[in-house]
Amino acid sequence: MYNNIMENNLNNQNEEKNISTNEENVSVDNSQNELQIENNIENKNTENMVSEAVNISSDEKDSLNENIESENKNEEDLENVNNEDVSNNEIKEEKTDTSNSNETNISEIEEDDEDFIEDLDAKPNFVEKIRTFLKSRKDYCITFSIVLALFFVHLVFNGAFFGKNVVLVSDSYEQVYAFFEHFYNVFSGKATLFYSNFYGKGFEMFSTLQYMFSNPFYLIVFLGGRRFIAQMFTVAMFAMLVFSAFTFMWFTKKYIKNIETKTRIFFAILYTFSAFINFNYSFITWFIYPSLILILIDRFINFTKTGKVGSFIAVFVWYIVSCYSVGISTAIMLFIIFTVYILMTQEKDKKKSQLTGLFVVFGVSALVSMALLFPSIIDVLNTGRGNSFIANLFSKERELSLHKYGFVFADAGVLILSVIYFIKCDKKDKLNRFLLALVCLVFAPVVFNSIMKIFCLSKYQGFPARFYFLNEVALFIPALMLVEKKLIKPIECKTESMSKLIFGLILSFLGLTLLILEFVNYESIGQIVKTPTYPGTSITVINFFFLAMFVVLIGFAIFFNYRKILSAYLVKVSFVIVMVISLSLNILTFTGYARNTLYANKKEITKLIKDSNINGNFKVFNSEICSNHSNWSVGDVKKVSAFSSLVSSDMIDNYFSLGYNASIAVATDFTGTIISDSLMGIKYYVTDHEEVRPYLSLIEKSENYYLYENILAGTGAYAFDKDFRFEDTIDFYKHFEKLQNYFEITGDLFSEANVTITDDVEYEDVTRVGEDTKQKVTFTAEKDGILYINAYLAFDEYDEKEEIKNHAISNVSDKYLQDLKYLKDGETYTFYIQKYIDKVDISELKFKFMDYSIAEQICNKLKEISQQFTYNKDGYTIELTAEGEKNIFVFNPKLDGMKYNIDGKVAQSRTLLHNMVYFETVGTEIKITAEYKYPYLMTWITFAVICIVLAVILYVLHHFKLFRKLESVIYYSMLGVVAVLVLFAYGFGTIVSIINFF
Repeated sequence: MYNNIMENNLNNQNEEKNISTNEENVSVDNSQNELQIENNIENKNTENMVSEAVNISSDEKDSLNENIESENKNEEDLENVNNEDVSNNEIKEEKTDTSNSNETNISEIEEDDEDFIEDLDAKPNFVEKIRTFLKSRKDYCITFSIVLALFFVHLVFNGAFFGKNVVLVSDSYEQVYAFFEHFYNVFSGKATLFYSNFYGKGFEMFSTLQYMFSNPFYLIVFLGGRRFIAQMFTVAMFAMLVFSAFTFMWFTKKYIKNIETKTRIFFAILYTFSAFINFNYSFITWFIYPSLILILIDRFINFTKTGKVGSFIAVFVWYIVSCYSVGISTAIMLFIIFTVYILMTQEKDKKKSQLTGLFVVFGVSALVSMALLFPSIIDVLNTGRGNSFIANLFSKERELSLHKYGFVFADAGVLILSVIYFIKCDKKDKLNRFLLALVCLVFAPVVFNSIMKIFCLSKYQGFPARFYFLNEVALFIPALMLVEKKLIKPIECKTESMSKLIFGLILSFLGLTLLILEFVNYESIGQIVKTPTYPGTSITVINFFFLAMFVVLIGFAIFFNYRKILSAYLVKVSFVIVMVISLSLNILTFTGYARNTLYANKKEITKLIKDSNINGNFKVFNSEICSNHSNWSVGDVKKVSAFSSLVSSDMIDNYFSLGYNASIAVATDFTGTIISDSLMGIKYYVTDHEEVRPYLSLIEKSENYYLYENILAGTGAYAFDKDFRFEDTIDFYKHFEKLQNYFEITGDLFSEANVTITDDVEYEDVTRVGEDTKQKVTFTAEKDGILYINAYLAFDEYDEKEEIKNHAISNVSDKYLQDLKYLKDGETYTFYIQKYIDKVDISELKFKFMDYSIAEQICNKLKEISQQFTYNKDGYTIELTAEGEKNIFVFNPKLDGMKYNIDGKVAQSRTLLHNMVYFETVGTEIKITAEYKYPYLMTWITFAVICIVLAVILYVLHHFKLFRKLESVIYYSMLGVVAVLVLFAYGFGTIVSIINFF
């Protein structure tokens, strides 16, 4: 037994030695074969290179083929050797299993179970796949987490996560939110897609809603239903910010590769919470553009490399239709930029074909975009913003103002890095030269206002801030290239001359000096700090301060020759400090922007009105309740105000003609008189304080608001005698005089109010709550009446210290009146007035007193001739009960597409008062119906078909050889167009700005 065991062990050892020897032999053979294959491959590559350079003979080709066959044979031999190696290993494993045959069956079972478990673990399950995916996208996960954390801070800071506030302000709240509610009115059958009675007493909706369709993130809003519109907007906003961060990560990983992951993440966060977001927080539709511009640039670069235009066109169309005001204007600028890129960076033999392709891209994109934007194009032609191009071009804007450059200095750290890159980079490099040209092209419209007006067709309002995503790309790319190429190095100075020292001190304190001067002279710094209407200005000042301090640090280090201080490490740390401060202040401003209670006010007022079951138009009596524009739908109640970029000029004039305030995009109900309200059919008032007025009857009260009924209000439709006409003017005094004469009411409706002004202080630098900027006004009424002011009040505040009201004035005009207070005979009213903005001319301020008895008589007479008026989802119905020949005046705007019927027959309407409607009727009981149908539907379809067909033809033609023959014509035509655009926009615009400045 023992001898058998020893013999077996000896045999096993001999076999293992043989296997080891075979393995060594195989290893040697493998090494030799691999070496031979490498030599053959090297010979093959060499011969390929030679064959490409010269024409080889047939013998040489045969020799080359023999080498290839020899190489294949060696590969087969190597595979056979490997198979022999595997076979030997299997023999070895079998011998090992034989030597362990003494083990029990239980051990074998346990071993099999362990192998089975290992096999299960080896198969990737769903969790493991997710874990692997997240690990491979670690940088994106970290970026997402940081954006989420910062956004969470933003929500909590504003009470928008658990509190009552929402992150929607200004345009986002008054336009986008309100128009999403319109969708739900359509779903519930209370409005049509093209028309709504919930705004401006009748508003064409589709063109305003249209550009929202192109933003895929708005689909998120619908997930929460009507009840959670505001909350889902928060989710959509976060999604757009994450998309911006991810797009930046993707773009820089593709084009600026040699950067540490943590650096890339840091810049992605800077880009996401940049100055563009802060300055455009009021309209989150624009949040898509920081991402879209990077995608568009990527498609443009792909086009210059491959010549393919399909994806480039698709992204460009998306870019334009996402918001027509930004997309169209910046598309013109991008046309110049892309052309300059091709001319400055591409090889001479490629320029013609690439400019021809660029022509195709812009031509097809423009045609498709026009087809989609047709309703907006039609409305833009009639918009209230469409003022005279020449008049606006030569209007004086603040050419030198810190506010205008706020978004630039808000990204102070990136700005410094970009400047250093252009100083340190290779000036002969084509790309660097283009980047410098890009900076000039995108910043010139910021410096010279008239250039921006030309690109925006004479409009200016905030467009430099709206276009700033272009500026950010022009700054972030050089900044990252500086980091990638590691151009920041220790600076050494070898001289310490007195002249250098003096120059350094001057340079170091220049930034601080400019800061101090701007802080002292800038008229709205105090206002901005207290009320962040434009919060970017406050972060501008703070960022500019840190930028100046950084200049001081570098200046002293250089010119005092402190080499140790100015190490590369300290420079990097300094940059990080500046950028962290910029980021922190941007986020702080981002959060400060949303601190409002509009949504909470709306919810409470909505409940108040619904619980009261009222039916009719209502107005907000105090602008502090909702917003300066007073535009949001509340339940099923009709608001007479309207706010939209596409408010027509006729509507603006209509509001002025009745004494209401209006602007280029706003028709508000805060102003006006009780006669104006009666004519418009405004039957209900919402206030945040108790009103004691004889014509107001309290209906309901909630925790913070009062709901009153105006017992003097008419219905909005009136039957006058056939000879009566209103004056065709926007002077509301003449309309009231006409009514007074028609009803044969004598007396002076309005009189000059003899107010006493004390504590008269000159208005200089204005703050919102500055004691030195107020004037105390006292008025004593000699009869019952209402005190009016020819101004628009931005807000009213109650001064608890002196227990009197404080009115802040933002506009002064004789076109409208705002209600201050109802006074009884002998009652005295004391209040403060102050300027809200510096442009207010206090010398134009006037106070008017309305005799209440005369106004009451006029309103009662109007009620007597009022006709039954009912809103429908697509118009309204008037039921007339007057006898004889009448003129039925309806104080609803006449829209193109509004069709009228009298007793079922098509009726012709007439207009006065800049589009107010009236009908000439005969009879006793008549039914007038107004129904809105979009008038340009067939025109739109025809126009769209023509544009799409032309786009397809142009796209297809550029693939044919015939099109290639036109390259020279297109090339020189493109150069001519770009030259004209540059000379007109940049050259002429600069000259006009200089003229306006002086």
